[in-house]
Amino acid sequence: MTRRPATLRHRGLIGTVDASVRDGLLHGEIQGLRKAIRYSGTTVEETRQAFIAAVNRHLDQAPGTPRACSGHVNVRINPDVHRLAVARAAEAGMSLAAWTELALQAYCAPGHRPTTAAAKKR
Repeated sequence: MTRRPATLRHRGLIGTVDASVRDGLLHGEIQGLRKAIRYSGTTVEETRQAFIAAVNRHLDQAPGTPRACSGHVNVRINPDVHRLAVARAAEAGMSLAAWTELALQAYCAPGHRPTTAAAKKR
């Protein structure tokens, strides 16, 4: 079973939580920003509060700052999956980009739960 990474959410932003056994810290980074904003704590609650403070500081200092997500995505996938996706997109009369966007929208829909094992990290 693949471990799902721990995440925090506040004011529309998401942060990761990882543990450093060596340093005795929990630490993370706000996702989807152009610059790296990190936070840490020695307990879950302390780390959560550090995340909230980091989000608040960021949004208060740079309201409306655009996220790093431009809409362009480069991914590496198994060539067989690529061929299948091209075929399915063609069957639907769509470009691969449009078909992939629909697939991602469906996958990201609230309540969606993956039905297959997580793909291997490349």
